[in-house]
Amino acid sequence: MVRNMEARDLKRVMEIWLAGNREAHSFVPATYWEANAPMVEEQLQQAEVFVCERDGVVQGFAGLQGDYLAGIFVARPLPRHRKTAAGPHPARASVHHPARIPEKPGRCGLLPAGRVHGHGGGGGRRHRRDRIHHGLAKGCLLQCVTHGKKRGGKRMPQHIVVSPYSPDWPAMFEKEAQCIHKILGANCVALYHIGSTAVPGLPAKPIIDIMPVVLDLGQVDAARPGFEQIGYEYLGEFGIPGRRYLRKGGDERTHQIHVFAQSDTGAIQRHLAVRDYLRAHPEKARQYGALKQALAEKFPYDIDGYCDGKEAFMKELEGAALDWAKGTQWQGFPAALPKERENR
Repeated sequence: MVRNMEARDLKRVMEIWLAGNREAHSFVPATYWEANAPMVEEQLQQAEVFVCERDGVVQGFAGLQGDYLAGIFVARPLPRHRKTAAGPHPARASVHHPARIPEKPGRCGLLPAGRVHGHGGGGGRRHRRDRIHHGLAKGCLLQCVTHGKKRGGKRMPQHIVVSPYSPDWPAMFEKEAQCIHKILGANCVALYHIGSTAVPGLPAKPIIDIMPVVLDLGQVDAARPGFEQIGYEYLGEFGIPGRRYLRKGGDERTHQIHVFAQSDTGAIQRHLAVRDYLRAHPEKARQYGALKQALAEKFPYDIDGYCDGKEAFMKELEGAALDWAKGTQWQGFPAALPKERENR
């Protein structure tokens, strides 16, 4: 049975939320999710949330955030649908795997709610809500269509391209960082170039990842119109509490922004540690680049396969980077502030 969430459901919903994040992000300390739980609980009480109840027990929940489906969690494996391949990553359901069902608890970020349960878009908020109810009830809420170019009236999946390292990438970061700094103003503490394009010599998808560190995330939300004026899509937390995520370029994405508050040192340090570890370990960077190129060739239109193929390597990489950061003289945030763009 699918119904609106009631006050009595909140404790169970939070249990599912915590279990899902701990399982899907095993490399993140459990204390991180526990610390963010009060904020998430407050947001859930203010959002339009639906729960799926079976045998008197809430098994999963989902909610609407604007025109996006937010926070899909399942408490246990759901039935396979149409005999498609099952996998642990509902956040990466795509047209190639239209009903990918998690075998273990997992989190889903924002999905186009107008595309839920796979019959085209539009239809207004009521229509999207009906689709959420239908999907939860049938155990196939993850059936969705990703954003992509239209061809012959149908949306096409994202084309995955891993390019050789370009010396233009640092300059592209600097140019965009200037625009971002103007929008954020004095609220911006620092701007970091992160991700694969920030590692010299590393092949990467040609998307510039930028991490602004700010004093107040509320002021970032207020600056949304400024970001939209320069072409960004503002997606809020996008499944990660305490973050603001923006992307630019549509189907041919060029930039991504990941904003964190200055107080969120764990997330900031993790991004910087991985970047600097790869910079300091060319052989590990070479292995990572070779893996990405091989996966892009194997899954040129399947983001599911591409991301799944990287997962084990990324978990090992993040663990190694954090261990390296603790065991060396590496100075991350806030000691790393002078190395990059400070608020000036």
